[in-house]
Amino acid sequence: MRKRLVFLMVLAALLLTILPALGDTAKGRIEDFTVEKTECGYTVILPEEHARQGYYKLFWMDKDTGEIRKDVFTADTPSYQIPAGGKTEYSFALFYARKRGALPASWDGDKPKEPKGPSVWKMLWINAESTEIRGTANHLNEANHQEIDRAAKDFEALVEEFTEGLVDIQITRISIDGPLTDASYVQQRGYILEPADINADHLARFQYDSIFVFSRMDGVYITYGGVTVKPDSPTNDPGYSFIALIGDGPNAMAGADMAHVCVHEWIHQLGFYFDWFKLELPDPDKPEAYGYEAGATLDLQMLKDALTMKTRTQDGRYIGMPPEAWQYKPGKRPAKWNLSYLQDQAVPEDQRLPETEPAAEETEEPVQTDRDPEIYGMLDEDGIRYENAAMGLNCTLENWIWYTPEEYFAVYTIKPIMTSEEEAANFTDAVPVAFAEDSEGPHNVRLMISYPTESFLEQYDEAAYLEHLKELLEQYAPEAGLEDCTCEIVQRPVGDRMLSGLKSSFTTCGIKNYMTDLMWMDGDQMNQITAASYMTDECDDLLAHFGTLEKAGKDLKY
Repeated sequence: MRKRLVFLMVLAALLLTILPALGDTAKGRIEDFTVEKTECGYTVILPEEHARQGYYKLFWMDKDTGEIRKDVFTADTPSYQIPAGGKTEYSFALFYARKRGALPASWDGDKPKEPKGPSVWKMLWINAESTEIRGTANHLNEANHQEIDRAAKDFEALVEEFTEGLVDIQITRISIDGPLTDASYVQQRGYILEPADINADHLARFQYDSIFVFSRMDGVYITYGGVTVKPDSPTNDPGYSFIALIGDGPNAMAGADMAHVCVHEWIHQLGFYFDWFKLELPDPDKPEAYGYEAGATLDLQMLKDALTMKTRTQDGRYIGMPPEAWQYKPGKRPAKWNLSYLQDQAVPEDQRLPETEPAAEETEEPVQTDRDPEIYGMLDEDGIRYENAAMGLNCTLENWIWYTPEEYFAVYTIKPIMTSEEEAANFTDAVPVAFAEDSEGPHNVRLMISYPTESFLEQYDEAAYLEHLKELLEQYAPEAGLEDCTCEIVQRPVGDRMLSGLKSSFTTCGIKNYMTDLMWMDGDQMNQITAASYMTDECDDLLAHFGTLEKAGKDLKY
């Protein structure tokens, strides 16, 4: 009996020694490990004396691709080497269990958690009450405030309906009294209020998921109804859109309903943000690419499909917002996951978009045209100095963008002022030669070469030709929608030449336009320089950038 008692006392003492050690060994996720980056990759240093036996499971995820890898090793392993070249960066998770089979099957971060209730999307709507852009002042009035209030209510209702209850829109409204004078000029779009112009970091960063700014833009050069700015830091900066109002209602270029415009722009915000998660959202500016009517950029079915991942692609996939992705919102410093697997659903065969005609194969032989390439001139490698020997001109424009005629017409549509086909036929068949657009303000210049289609200049001199063009402009201005039209014949120096032309101004879509067209005959070739500026008259300054060259001494084909 005494021997048994002694044995039990010794066993108890041993258990008292061992059990605390086992009890101190935490199971599950481990935080006290370190990672060191080396020239060859990473060294994961495991916690010392965490356990005498058992197993660790290490997960590591590529922050660029979202790829997750894992490995299992015994508790006596001092460190683990991960080779990684270049700038590859990983995030890590470490788990411990006494038995190998008790380890987690997956890291809880390798897929999104199931959402619990709707995702609250916090939005800041800002009224920019007063602006002054290039001397043009605007103020929101009571009718504008009512329009923005209505748009906020309708936007909230539309999004919550379109997302089928998965998103809860919460809008906070504030005003900036201004006046704001630091509007930004965006090439091909016009003036907008960008995040820096309203100090968006101070107002919204880490507090809101999305920003909408509203301002009145009467008389300001714009070519849009709403515009969305790509954030510098997608995971930290909220989405940002600017909505322009004209008069007492929404901008006519935005469509009839401002709430629909806001949904359209919000989808652009989501596209910029979720691209970081490898999710593809449709471009609402290109509805025809997804089987919707061309030009129907505010089609409600298209907008709804984008927010519920029902948009079909030409290659038979569904894209848009997966339900599981709404929990990932800007400004919350989420881990960078690759969520592309959420868009692996194929469109059923009987619902796929009709196949489009394949693009014509490019041939090695260049396409032949009847236009001599020399009429297009040459631009230096810095994109600053342009020379055209066919016209005998040079031009130096720093920080400007030069376009080929095809590139320019893909963006702009030039409508002739002369609406009478008979009158237009009496004059010229112009060939576009070059276009340049200011990257810092609303100004452009263009060059053209033409022949008079009838012998007007053989009967009359250049002065009579310009006088007749002036009469036509004044006659057809009302039909072309040009208000407050003025026109005069002028002479302007270009290099060593004194050239005659027409100087005109008019208002269209509420914006003041100024143009100077200089024309001169060189044999039977008519050359033309057009300088245009908007909001303020800077045509003379633009023409001062042109000089003269010796004209090429050969016949050119047009």
